[in-house]
Amino acid sequence: MSWQSFRTRSLGTGGRLALAAALAAVGGSGFLVGRAIAPAPALASPAAQNMTVQIYSDHLDPQQVTLEALSTVSLDVVNNTAQDCTFYIEGYVTDWLVPAQGSVQNDFDVPDLPPRSDDLRGDPTGGPSDSGSVVVPMGCRGMTAQQGTAIVQRQPGT
Repeated sequence: MSWQSFRTRSLGTGGRLALAAALAAVGGSGFLVGRAIAPAPALASPAAQNMTVQIYSDHLDPQQVTLEALSTVSLDVVNNTAQDCTFYIEGYVTDWLVPAQGSVQNDFDVPDLPPRSDDLRGDPTGGPSDSGSVVVPMGCRGMTAQQGTAIVQRQPGT
């Protein structure tokens, strides 16, 4: 067998396969290394929030609360009146019965803000979110003096 025929056969068949396998191995390992070096950015969840709302006969204290989107809120509602209160934060807390001179404590999750194109004010999935926040009413249902607002805001960088 001559050297020329051996070289032609090797390059004609196995050489191409070896070259293709080498390129695939290099391309494959480069892809894996690239993924290991540059992982997708992760969004950090905000810390849990603890807050208290006091109900008085003529107002809420505080009159306004701020909730962060994607957080868990531990809310304590204290009723300092002689009348039961059905407490709500529109779209987030629905009708917690807070007895006269009593309190209710519960946790709830604040979902992410609605898409920017959603402009239904006060809707649980709506509100003007172009500024990164949504303002919704809160208070005791049917009690005009015991009303306030909740601002739900997206945390910076999300």
